Order: sequence, then C-alpha cells, then structure tokens
Amino acid sequence: MQRTDAIRVRRQDLDNDVVTIKSESGNEGTLTLFNDGLLGARLTATGNSYFNFGNFGIGTDTPDARLEVAGSARLEIDGQATLQFARPGSTRWTVGPQVADDGFVVFANGGAGFVLTADRTTGNVGLGTSSTSDPLTMASGAVCTAGGVWTDASSRELKENIRDLSLVEAAEALERLRPRTFNYKAEAGEDYAGFIAEEVPDLVATSDRKGLAAMDVVAVLTKVVQFQSEQIDVLERRILDLERGTTGD
Repeated sequence: MQRTDAIRVRRQDLDNDVVTIKSESGNEGTLTLFNDGLLGARLTATGNSYFNFGNFGIGTDTPDARLEVAGSARLEIDGQATLQFARPGSTRWTVGPQVADDGFVVFANGGAGFVLTADRTTGNVGLGTSSTSDPLTMASGAVCTAGGVWTDASSRELKENIRDLSLVEAAEALERLRPRTFNYKAEAGEDYAGFIAEEVPDLVATSDRKGLAAMDVVAVLTKVVQFQSEQIDVLERRILDLERGTTGD
C-alpha cells in the first residue's frame, strides 16, 4: 500500500474535496467534511472539533436543534463542568455543579453574579447569593428558616433615612386600615384575613400597590399601642391617687 499523509474524496465535476482524512501536526489525525467546497465539519484527535452546518443528533436521526440528545446525557470532567447559554453580545448564563461542595449553581457573566445556588446535601437554595445556610436565602438577607418562618432583612446596614414614626402618622394610618376577609383566586377553598393592597394608606403601601409588607403594619400598630399603654399607665395612677384620697377621708 502506498504511504500518504492524506486520503481525499473529491467530486470530479467540481474538483472539490468532499471528505479528507489526513495527518496534521505531529501524530494528530483529522477528518474534515465539506459542503460545496466550504468547511462543514472537522473532527480532530486532540485539537478543536466543530460543525458549521445543520443540526447534530445523538440517538436521533432527525434533530430539530443544533444539538439534540435522545435519552440521558451526562457532562463529567475534572474541575467544574458547566453548560453556557448566550446570544452574541448578550449576558452569558452558566449552569453546573459547584466545585466547593458539589452543589448546583446558575450564574451570569462567568460567575460575576450568582443567580441560583442549590446545596446537594440539604436541598437549601440561595437566590442571588452563594449562601445556602437556610432552606431559602435571598441576596437581600431575607431568609425562610428551617421552621418555615419568613424573616425579613432588617439590618441597619441596609437602611438609610431612618427616623422615628410619629404618633400622628401611625394613628392616621391605623384608622384608615380596613381589615378584610377574602380568598385568593388560585385558592378558592382557603379563606384569609388581611388587607387589600390598593386600599391601604400610603404609609404602608408599596409603590405599585400590588403587595404589602407585614412589618409596615406591625410598626403602625406598635406605635399606637405604645401610646395607649402610656395613657393607661397615667389613668391607672390617677385612679390610684383618687382611691387613696377617698380612703384618707
């Protein structure tokens, strides 16, 4: 057999290569497929392999996407195996296991910002953060604890323009609150008691008036109850003084 560095399949009428099998640098073998003289696919033993035309199917001969896998698939390499999704010039989204603790992460732009983190052992999830200390941890610092209790982020470090709530503001807001009973349209058989976001006073309303923060209402109630408690103490002392005066007579 004659020794050669390449095997070529050509179309005689166009004098174009259709398939080439040849040796590149060193001992690297390369299989190249052409389409009307244009490079369509290249498979190399150690270098970069790629497909320029059509869809690629694994387990199917009718792929509907650039890559379609019929059946189970697994990506397993040393280090952090990830999949990336992006349009040219857009944010690059990456999903894959977290090397540190074998969890699962979704992040943007090469890891600059965590979007979702899941702990493999506990099932805890972090949204916008790599922390999974609680069943649900938000980037804002709010968490849902293992007992199912929602805890708002409330550190002074997160706040500005801090001032005391005035009694006048609190009393006016409390007077305008309209307690209601209702059910959510998605839960026809479950009744609730609460407020309607569109009806509450501005002091406890959100900017879009589509939701409510329970701590806003708690702050109003606390201020009014504190004042009432002080008034009760004053009245009790007056009554005690009157009783003492009557007894002295």
